[in-house]
Parts: sequence; structure tokens; C-alpha cells
Amino acid sequence: MKTLCLACLALFIIGCSGSKPPSDVNQTVGDVMTGQTQESSSDASAEKKEFEDDVFKVAIYPGAKEVPHTRMTMDSDVSKSYNCSFQTSDNPDKVADFYKAEGRKVGKLMDMPIGQKPGTGLRVVVMEIAKKEKIQIQATKSEKDGTTIFSVHMVIQKS
Repeated sequence: MKTLCLACLALFIIGCSGSKPPSDVNQTVGDVMTGQTQESSSDASAEKKEFEDDVFKVAIYPGAKEVPHTRMTMDSDVSKSYNCSFQTSDNPDKVADFYKAEGRKVGKLMDMPIGQKPGTGLRVVVMEIAKKEKIQIQATKSEKDGTTIFSVHMVIQKS
């Protein structure tokens, strides 16, 4: 029995000695999905943008700060989409009202049964920019710190 325990301990030590120590590379879900790595940096402005904000065809909510590492492009046979998340101290209702006004400027608003009731902490605004271009905004209040996180999704259908 003592020999078995020593053998297990030896295998454990050998296994641990071969593992690599943690590196200084920070990876996000977006990095993993796109196969990218990014060296850690204290300067968030040094992050290379995958695409510019004008791809959304609507203004970004005034004063909103981009959530780091949420900007991503997805491309498939049927559509291409651009996604990015932002944070503001304003409530989700105010963000939704802003995007309803923006949506009326660039296209038409679409009815969505979810996220339409003010004061619920979740708001969804969907607008059709062109026949094959849609923008969806989802705004939700964080229970952690009370800020609003909203994501902007631009989807362009290919066929």
C-alpha cells in the first residue's frame, strides 16, 4: 500500500513538473472564437479595432464606453455580422429610446415581443436598415454595479 501511494505521488510530481506556468497572455471568449491572442496591456486604446463603428450605420450611444474585447465579426455562408458591447451609467430605457430615435432616422423599427416594457431592466430594439440589413440593440442593467451594458449587432444577409 505504501509503495502504491509513493508511486501515485511520484506520477503526480512528474505530471505537474511538465506543466507550463501561466503566461502574460490574456484571452477572451472573442479571442478564442477568432483564434487570436493578445498580449496583456494596461493601455486599452492600444487594442486594434476589428472594424470601425460606422459599420453599424447608427450612432453609438453618447458617453458610452466600449467593453474591451467584445468587438467581433462573424462570417458564414448566409450572413455576416458585426457585434460590439458598450457600457453606460444611464438606464436601459434611456438607451432604448435613443436607439428607437436613431432607427427611425436610418430605417424602420421592427416589432419585438421581448424587451419592450420600460422599467424591466431589459430592452431590445430591432431596426431594418435595408432589405437584408438589420440592427439589434440589447440593453440590460447589471445587477453587479447598476450600469447598463448594451450590445449592438449588425447582421447582413448574403442571399
